Amino acid sequence: MVLAVVRDVSERKKAQKALEESEKRYRDMANLAPLTIWESNLDGLCTYTNTSGYKVHGYTDEDFKQGAHLINLAVPEDRERAVLNPKKRIEGKVSGGKEYTGLHKDGTRFPVRISSSVIYKNSKPTGFRGATVDISDVKNAEQNLCESEVRYQKLVETSQDGISLMDIQGNMLYVNKRKAQMVGALDPKDLIGKNAYNSLPSQSKAEAKKLMPELIEKGVC
Repeated sequence: MVLAVVRDVSERKKAQKALEESEKRYRDMANLAPLTIWESNLDGLCTYTNTSGYKVHGYTDEDFKQGAHLINLAVPEDRERAVLNPKKRIEGKVSGGKEYTGLHKDGTRFPVRISSSVIYKNSKPTGFRGATVDISDVKNAEQNLCESEVRYQKLVETSQDGISLMDIQGNMLYVNKRKAQMVGALDPKDLIGKNAYNSLPSQSKAEAKKLMPELIEKGVC
């Protein structure tokens, strides 16, 4: 007697093909992303990175195949945090993205923001998946803004014109030294919170209050 078992594997092949196509779409999309997308095991050993990961950190596919540890992609002074934060994420003690100083293979440093999540399999953590963004442009913009504010503040402080900043009710929020001298104040801080209208004669106060909405609407003050 011969027992023959015939199985229809067509559905399984279709499912396998669909899975392979889905994975290819994921890889293609990930490689087009302008940010670094990566995965690692629980020890921090990188198991996947997209094309951006190679470019940003200067490593090759061969480097990653030999074993690239995520901790080596951060500067030494950030590595303790880089080890502790993922553990805290598993414990639910940390959320949101974190900023670090990234490290290029050639030693170049650059600011990054990393957002990650825990990978679970059968309800057990098996690794991490995340995205790393080079925020050099953001930091440079913040630095330029800060430097611009410092220059502006120096110009205002040394101006021979009386300059003040007040809210719509006339309460003074900022006064430079010259303005304080003009109204007889010893220190500009003494005027903060006081109403500018109160230093005017009654008639001038009424005219100023009437004129102020019009000046605000025209963008004059």
